Amino acid sequence: MKDDIRGYVSKLKGTSVIKTIWYNFFSGKLERHVSRRENDRQARSWTGLLLIGRDARIKIGRGSRIKIYGLSRIGYSNISGVKKAVLDIGDDATLELLHGCDILSGSRVVVMNGAKMSMGRKSSVNDDDRIICTKSISIGDEVTMAPGVTIRDSMGHKPGGKSEIEPVVIGDHVWLTTGVTVLSGVTIGDGSIVAAHAVVDKSIPESSLAAGVPAKKIKGGVYWEY
Repeated sequence: MKDDIRGYVSKLKGTSVIKTIWYNFFSGKLERHVSRRENDRQARSWTGLLLIGRDARIKIGRGSRIKIYGLSRIGYSNISGVKKAVLDIGDDATLELLHGCDILSGSRVVVMNGAKMSMGRKSSVNDDDRIICTKSISIGDEVTMAPGVTIRDSMGHKPGGKSEIEPVVIGDHVWLTTGVTVLSGVTIGDGSIVAAHAVVDKSIPESSLAAGVPAKKIKGGVYWEY
C-alpha cells in the first residue's frame, strides 16, 4: 500500500489541479470507468481519472468523449523546456485510455471527426510523437514509443481526389524506436521492435525485428524487456 501511495503522489507532480478537476468532474466530456489492477496478493479497483499536467492543451469537440479506465496522464515531462502536449479531438469522436497511459509533453494526438483511437494499459506517447487518427487507430498494452514517432491511418489525397484511409493496429508490448513512421493499413504484431527511422507501410508479424525504408522483417523470435 505504501508503495502505491508513493507512486501516485509522484504522478501528481506538475498537475494542473484546476484542469484536472474541470475535465474529470464538470466538463461532461470524460467517462470515468473502473479498472482492475492486480498484483501477487490482491486485486484493487481504481476509478477512472485523467491527470492533466501544466504542459497540456486539450480541445474536445461536440459529441466527443474520452473514456478513462483507471488512471492515465497527459502533459507531463521530466525534462524542462519541452513543448506542451496537444490533444485535439474533433466532433463525435472517441479516445479510450486504459490504466497507466501517458501522453507526454511535446506530443500531439489528433482524433478527427467521427474517429476512434484507443490505447492499452501502460502505453505511452513520447516527446515529439505525432498520432493522426482519421478513422481508427488501436494501440495495445505496454507499447513504448521513443521520441519522433509518427502514426497515421490516412495517406492523404491521391491523384483523382481519393483518400486512402485504413485502420492501424499496434499489438501488445511493441517498441517503436526513434523516428519510426507507421502508415495506414498496417498491423504490427505483439512483441515486435521497429528499428529507428523505419517507415512501416506493410504489416509486421509478431515477435519480429523490422528495419528499413520501407520496413522489412529482418529477424524473428525477438524478445525485449519492458
